Amino acid sequence: MVDFTKRAATAATSHLNATETVLAGVNVFPTPMQLAGAATTGGAIAGGLIGAAVGAAVDRRREDKQAAEDAARTLPDLAGRPEAAEAIPKNGALLGVTQQRLLVWKISGLGKPKDLLFELPLDRIDRVAWHEADTKWLRGSPKSTLVWVGLTEGTVIPIAAISMGPAGKYAEAVVEALAQRLPGKVTEFET
Repeated sequence: MVDFTKRAATAATSHLNATETVLAGVNVFPTPMQLAGAATTGGAIAGGLIGAAVGAAVDRRREDKQAAEDAARTLPDLAGRPEAAEAIPKNGALLGVTQQRLLVWKISGLGKPKDLLFELPLDRIDRVAWHEADTKWLRGSPKSTLVWVGLTEGTVIPIAAISMGPAGKYAEAVVEALAQRLPGKVTEFET
């Protein structure tokens, strides 16, 4: 099993100041809010009964994504905020939490960190909401931890991390690290 915290610590070596260490790390993906518009209309491609069946399956998937997006928009105090589009690439990213910042790196096809995408000082975060969810929009429908990071300038960064199996401890560690560094600003929500 990959140790995502160690992977983030290694990637962060050249980005940390003298008083900073990586507290937690995890590979993350966009949430349904970002992926909801990605459904295709397969029914227009195939003809006859096959086309109707494919179209119905695509419509069901689109409805599932729309329901997930609608649920995401019910977040207390975060609903209606514009999202920081493209913050987390569709192929995923590595997120690390330090005492002072969130660090996010591009990842290779094998999940290894490449370039630093952005760093976000924790004092720019005014609210973090998270939820454990069944995420049909991710391949294999794993359980995921969905996290919305609300920024002081009024935007939100939607993030998802797989929370089932051994990888789940890393998603949990990131939420715990944020809760420790941002007391009173990290809350679980119910959809």
